[in-house]
Amino acid sequence: MIFSSQIRAARGFLGMSQFELATETGLSLHTIQKLEKEEEFIKKANFATIDKIKTTLENKGIKFTFSREKDENGNFLEIGVKLNIN
Repeated sequence: MIFSSQIRAARGFLGMSQFELATETGLSLHTIQKLEKEEEFIKKANFATIDKIKTTLENKGIKFTFSREKDENGNFLEIGVKLNIN
């Protein structure tokens, strides 16, 4: 699972527009916009949709990070994005 804020941050690191991400993943611009805006939409999204985004961004050097600690509701206390530059 990845979060809306992680997708936005990853695109920011890469200097990538929503349109470019949509084109590279084969998803609609509207889908990318909704996924980045509404956390509930990302929770209900098809696994294949999220996997396309995650794989595309990871192939460009993005690493999605999560803390091991969770709050009382089971939510990660920290989430992040790193850009691996080789």
